[in-house]
Amino acid sequence: MNRDTELLKERAEAQLREWKGRLEAWQAKLDQQKLGAEQNARETLASLREQVDQARDGLNQLENQGRDASGELRKRFDKAWKELEDGFEKARRRFER
Repeated sequence: MNRDTELLKERAEAQLREWKGRLEAWQAKLDQQKLGAEQNARETLASLREQVDQARDGLNQLENQGRDASGELRKRFDKAWKELEDGFEKARRRFER
């Protein structure tokens, strides 16, 4: 695995752990409170969990391909990562108010 991919993996893994913790905290908050549009909130959390799993899979693909990772694979990963970041920001504004 090249150094760039190694650094990406380290940073991404740390961010995924942080996001997993936030998801758990938001789920606990949702379980304790009756938030408006509760079903929608549960769907939002479920979608984010799925996106986190997909990001982890993409990260594993990058790692497994190492130096042979195509630019296209990296572009797809970067796009999916940006969508995940955006989703977490929207959820943060909703759950941490």
